[in-house]
Amino acid sequence: MHFEHRVGNIYAVSADGADLIKITQNNKLREQQLSVFDSKGELPKIAYTGSLRYGTISAQIPSGDIFIINADGSGNKKLTDFQIGPSVPSISPDGKSVAFLFSEYDENMTGVQANFVMIYNLEKGTLEKISAEGYLISVAGWVKTK
Repeated sequence: MHFEHRVGNIYAVSADGADLIKITQNNKLREQQLSVFDSKGELPKIAYTGSLRYGTISAQIPSGDIFIINADGSGNKKLTDFQIGPSVPSISPDGKSVAFLFSEYDENMTGVQANFVMIYNLEKGTLEKISAEGYLISVAGWVKTK
């Protein structure tokens, strides 16, 4: 199954192009920046950034809140409540956490003052800020350290 976002919504389609399914239904959000966790025997899960739409386009700031949803559209859950800042989610290889970039904007929302990584633990429902040095532009993925 292939997942993509079109006109701000997430769709799934089989490899042969049949069975197009609209997964997200929120017309106030532009769902983008997908990360898919495909666990054998369970529905795939999709983490995504939901940025607020203004008219027919999203804000110029490419961030919103982080959500997770099952591939059939059930279980849609908002993980953060910032509206602006979170972006580029990445589901951990075990499917238990979602890391994402958090951009801290200045008071006029015209420039990023700092970027860091945050991790949402799906089992505990907790959010942890991971400090980082330098200027991050993305969360590339997960690396096993031990």
